[in-house]
Amino acid sequence: MLKSFTRRNFLKAVTATAVGTWFLNTFPALAEASSNEIQYVRQIITKNISKSRTIMWQTAKPHPEARLHYRLENGPATSIQPVMEEFVDDNHTTFIYSVSLDELKRGESYQYKITCNTSETPWYSLTTPHENDSFTALIFPDSQCSDGYITWRNVAHNAYRQHPNANFMVSMGDLVDNGEASWQWTQWQDGINELWKAIPFAPVMGNHETYNLNWLCRLPKAYLALFNLPDNQSQNFKDYYYSYDVGPVHFTVLNTMWDELHGLNDGIITEQIEWLKKDISHTDKKWKVVLMHKDVIFYDDPDALRSPAYPKNNPVIGTPYENTDELPETTSLIDIDEAGRIFMPHFDKLKIDAVLTAHQHTYRRHNHIYDFKPSKDKGPVYFCTGIAGNVRYNVAFTRRFDQKFIAQPETENYMTLTADDEKLLFRCYLTNGKMVDEYILEK
Repeated sequence: MLKSFTRRNFLKAVTATAVGTWFLNTFPALAEASSNEIQYVRQIITKNISKSRTIMWQTAKPHPEARLHYRLENGPATSIQPVMEEFVDDNHTTFIYSVSLDELKRGESYQYKITCNTSETPWYSLTTPHENDSFTALIFPDSQCSDGYITWRNVAHNAYRQHPNANFMVSMGDLVDNGEASWQWTQWQDGINELWKAIPFAPVMGNHETYNLNWLCRLPKAYLALFNLPDNQSQNFKDYYYSYDVGPVHFTVLNTMWDELHGLNDGIITEQIEWLKKDISHTDKKWKVVLMHKDVIFYDDPDALRSPAYPKNNPVIGTPYENTDELPETTSLIDIDEAGRIFMPHFDKLKIDAVLTAHQHTYRRHNHIYDFKPSKDKGPVYFCTGIAGNVRYNVAFTRRFDQKFIAQPETENYMTLTADDEKLLFRCYLTNGKMVDEYILEK
């Protein structure tokens, strides 16, 4: 990151703007939400969406009489009482409801609706794929905004409009700017209020989910309350990390927030590494993909990349190498970030196929990396997924790893992943639908 314009300084600078934008944009959203007792109905990812789904929603007041009704399309309905929990944060109280549907049939079209007091929703669609069906996922990078989450709304809706057959969506972390700010969560949820009624949502925790209103770290209370995620069997880190299967792919979602959690909830690195080994050993899926927020490449200090480890005739900052044969031979870890130093050796040993990250607010395709060095065909393919909000930076380039990037400061973008038994197809799109990168992984 350029020293004169760091992430933290930028965020402090836009806080005043964000507050002003809140008054202009939040009140209409809140008025719309309050007109309906049942708010933010959503499908949440489960261990296997071919046979299960979690349905969640919110109300401003407690409603123990609330029920979820589901049925095979136009068939008789089953009624289920949800688990209701009161959540208080940022001087705001909401009641969050959750229902686990654990005995769904593969390859079927379901419908569900919610009744609450005198309110009820329409019937929404819920589709279960066959076990090994191909799929397309929408992948959204950092969505934090200072414009009332208008940019986020545009990115999400345009992506779904351009890919109406998407089977589920992923958010790569930093969903909001301040995890404690209830109004930001309201605006963020408004941005995908129609999308996640229709397809499952799979979140990744980012560092901004741990920030209070004063930019100090705290436990990610709102994130943990809003998303009931697949069970990871952890006593201390429930919903911090997890895994799930879709079609031929096993997804492993890791947590990179150990710095933010220090002194609040320690021990996540050691616990995750042991869990990761078990998680991968227990899957029989052909493809293994890791999702985590912080990138494996170090960008925050461009001067540090100009190390004696690099030949003087090979400038570090600039356009990528055309041919990986030209890359300097070095085992230096100066351009590997902490998350990479911790996890990449395990990714190599576990034969992970692809790793998707975020955090940098820039799209970078790193291609294969093995033993901390670029490789033609060994090690996972790495992607830093870009930006889906309006918080933009000028991010330096590293010639050793950046094989594809978008001009800085970056235009908001998103990715898709289409998977079948033969290949993984990764694409990066601008909001207007223009594809700016494509990569096919086969084995």
